[in-house]
Amino acid sequence: MKGIVTWIGIRDLKSKNIIPTGEVNAIKGKGLEGDKIFLKSSQKRQVTLIMSENINRLKKNHCSLLGNDKLHYVENYLKRNIITQNIALESLIGINFRIGSAIFIGTGNCKPCKKIISYFGKAFFNDMCDKGGITANVVETGLISINSKIEVINNE
Repeated sequence: MKGIVTWIGIRDLKSKNIIPTGEVNAIKGKGLEGDKIFLKSSQKRQVTLIMSENINRLKKNHCSLLGNDKLHYVENYLKRNIITQNIALESLIGINFRIGSAIFIGTGNCKPCKKIISYFGKAFFNDMCDKGGITANVVETGLISINSKIEVINNE
């Protein structure tokens, strides 16, 4: 099973906005360099990932409610670090996987933040509850970039 990275964002510590980037270093035990979680030493959600297929479904189901300004910037509002394509993220929970030269372990489901309700409404929030992506920790430092391959590592 292989997928690719289609988007990367770093959550700014001061403004709490997501800043898109083409590449970033994933640091063992810390998260993505420059991300607000990087300074907190989280043991469960150093990195957040969501499938582009789920974002597209959310956009399609709620496009009439979003308006053009929000529709084109949904990625920024979702507060996820990495958007993927062609990989079932839930299958990565509890196992090691590689993105670029970094290694991660999936740590759990990533539930949407309640702030989503104020951005997009309760229906969007409810629709996202089972499709919010996963959380992961960095097991081995490495560089990830847009178009990096995502692949399961055999744990033999």
